[in-house]
Amino acid sequence: MTKSFLSKLILALSLLSLSQLVFSESETLDVKSLRDGNAIENMSEKADRKKVSTSFQSFERAYEQQPPLIRHFIEGFKITPQVNNCLNCHKSQLRAGSHFKDGKGNVLDEIDNRRYFCIQCHVSQITDEPLQNNTFEDVLE
Repeated sequence: MTKSFLSKLILALSLLSLSQLVFSESETLDVKSLRDGNAIENMSEKADRKKVSTSFQSFERAYEQQPPLIRHFIEGFKITPQVNNCLNCHKSQLRAGSHFKDGKGNVLDEIDNRRYFCIQCHVSQITDEPLQNNTFEDVLE
C-alpha cells in the first residue's frame, strides 16, 4: 500500500468513527424545542404577537457593543435593497465609525451594504417573559 492511500484510509475511518460518536451522542440528548414537541410537518399554534411598549423607555444594553434596541413601532417599515425607511430618520444619527466602513476598514460615503438591513442587528424592545430561561449575566454585574 502506498503512504497516500494509507493516510486516506486512516482519515476515512477516523471520520466514520467520529460521525458514529456524534450521532449516538445526539440520540441521548434531551433537546427541547419551542415547537413543544410538534413534529416539523405539523403546524404549531400561532404564537401570541408581542406588543411593543408604548412608553418607549430606553433599556440598558446588556453587553458592550450591543446594538441599541428599537424604541418605536416598526411594523410596516420597508427595508429592501432599494428602500430603507429606517434611514429616512436615522441616517444622520449613525456613527460613521460603525456603519460607514467596509469590511477592510475603508471609510465610505454611503452606509456599508453589510449594515443596510437594520433589523438583522437591531430589534424592537418588548417587556415580556423570555421564551427560554437562561443564565446570562450582565457584563457590568
